Amino acid sequence: MGFTNDVFGFGKHYVTLHYFIPGINTRPEIREPNKCAEWQWFDYDKLPNNLFLPARNLLNQVNLQNFLTL
Repeated sequence: MGFTNDVFGFGKHYVTLHYFIPGINTRPEIREPNKCAEWQWFDYDKLPNNLFLPARNLLNQVNLQNFLTL
């Protein structure tokens, strides 16, 4: 899908690569419970406001509707 340059407030800079994988229909699984409380899938039009910075940056630069019709 593309990449984002993500600068976090604590002085870290990451380049994040984003991939689109069509047809996923499984439930997300927590593999690192000490780092993550839960995973959820959301409909595109019902995304939460507190998105991870790389996800917010991707939404600002890519029209996801182009990928949702694949």
